[in-house]
Amino acid sequence: MAMSAEDIEVTWLAQNLKEHSIDMKKTIYWFRNDLRLHDQPVLKRFEYAKDILLLPVFCFDERLFVKTELAFPKTGSFRTKFLIESVTNLKSNLHNLGSDLLVISGKPETILNELALKFKADEIYAEKEDTGEEIYVEEELRKNITIPLYFHESKTLLRTDQLPFSINNLPDIFTNFRMKIELLLDLVKIYDELIKLPPFPDDFRGHIKLIPKSFGLPEPEYDYRSVLKFIGGEDNGLKRLKKFIWQDKSILRYKKTRNELIGEEYSSKFSLK
Repeated sequence: MAMSAEDIEVTWLAQNLKEHSIDMKKTIYWFRNDLRLHDQPVLKRFEYAKDILLLPVFCFDERLFVKTELAFPKTGSFRTKFLIESVTNLKSNLHNLGSDLLVISGKPETILNELALKFKADEIYAEKEDTGEEIYVEEELRKNITIPLYFHESKTLLRTDQLPFSINNLPDIFTNFRMKIELLLDLVKIYDELIKLPPFPDDFRGHIKLIPKSFGLPEPEYDYRSVLKFIGGEDNGLKRLKKFIWQDKSILRYKKTRNELIGEEYSSKFSLK
């Protein structure tokens, strides 16, 4: 059977990577809370790159699935289910772009250091977090890692250095904050949807394991009064966005309904997606 031009290009690229991998830059992208492919400036930079071996990684931090001093699970069934669904969806979407996701469990600061040594990585990229436990992981990783480690902001419309005030001087009232920020929205950069990512390293395909199902937690029981069953994953988040804004046009009534949390079309519930 004759090969298509696309098949020939993919075959050539795979052979080229294998033969010349010693000259390729080996990059780890560590997914943390940014379990999505939209609005990812770092990944957009790697799109179609032929001089990079990209290893996307997600680590289930084992400390999130233990019991607290009061014998309660630190992460409950609903949140765990949502997280697993989100990671599963991310893995599927990465696969559609010619890549994949290495899913591991343990302490990220230890696992990533071991992984970097095994991969002989040149650099690690990850989203910057802002809370105590996540910052602790970052600091511990910096202590152990010997390669460049780059953290980037990806949760907000504007970067910290674009704000008209310092973080310590954030306005106390949201309206005051909004009025200052609205003047700067032209600075927001929009990234096109990813089309193709560098291939997943062959040496790690054998390490791909099934995503854990529940971490031993019971199946969550939904209250019959729930108006919306939240399902994790970027795809479901985009569906909710499309429905709320474009299909139902609920955004037009948002100012009146934003504090009415019970109905499906009241509060946008975007923060929960």
